[in-house]
Amino acid sequence: MKTQKKDPLAVIMKNLIYATLALAVLLACSTSAEINICKGVKDGVFLDDVNDCSKYYTCMGQKAYPGDCPAGLHFSSITQRCDDPAKTQCFPKCNATLKFYNYYKTCEKFVLCFDGVPVIQECADNLQFNALTDRCDYARNVDCVANMCIGINDPNDIAFVPSHASCDAYYICYSGAAVQFQCAAGLYYNHNIKGCDLKQNVNCTISAKSRNVLPYAKMPPSKADIRCPKQGVHFYPSPSDKAAYFACSNGKGIVLTCSPGLIYDRDMQACREPQNVKK
Repeated sequence: MKTQKKDPLAVIMKNLIYATLALAVLLACSTSAEINICKGVKDGVFLDDVNDCSKYYTCMGQKAYPGDCPAGLHFSSITQRCDDPAKTQCFPKCNATLKFYNYYKTCEKFVLCFDGVPVIQECADNLQFNALTDRCDYARNVDCVANMCIGINDPNDIAFVPSHASCDAYYICYSGAAVQFQCAAGLYYNHNIKGCDLKQNVNCTISAKSRNVLPYAKMPPSKADIRCPKQGVHFYPSPSDKAAYFACSNGKGIVLTCSPGLIYDRDMQACREPQNVKK
């Protein structure tokens, strides 16, 4: 891989990592104070502030540190930098329409926009958010590794990440993005040597059947037949369906469902595998 010239903006963003360590710790944005947005995210990754395009968070040591872009610039989670607003993709504003958004660079977190309120949610048990189904799903069906890719290229420390969906696939992080590679026929990726190896030398348990699981089709949510609190965002289990739950926002309610094979855990307020839910 050729060494790239250092990007001045990338250098600035790198310096901001250390500058922001002096600021107070925020475990999450104001809409989801109990969720640690940097859990499972590699040090040096920048995350969106879903309420303000000019702000962002820096993940260091599994903690989120707030930062501000220079005046007139917006943060882009895709490029991992502050830039001209015309060149950035700001996190979408929530409106009255129900929407699910991937909380980019986190894999297991997503943003539920309901009645104009952005609420960060977290998948449990190493599940990942599947943008094709708007649900938490098995990692093998999503294969997200974006949480392990920072926006700065270091030719002396190339980031290799194994695939969740295939034993013979892996990713290399480049400029904040995960680029997929495939081993030659008959070989598996071995993370210990950061390269392809003989199958007998690799402990991989991903089966061909699990790699071919079809995604659960999106289904429009229905109106919840419950009385929702007039203020705030709340989640309740369905009394008739273990895989369903109610989402309430300022008096309005809808019914949401988990991916096949998962049920709703009222204690964690998340979809989980049945064996992990207390009876």
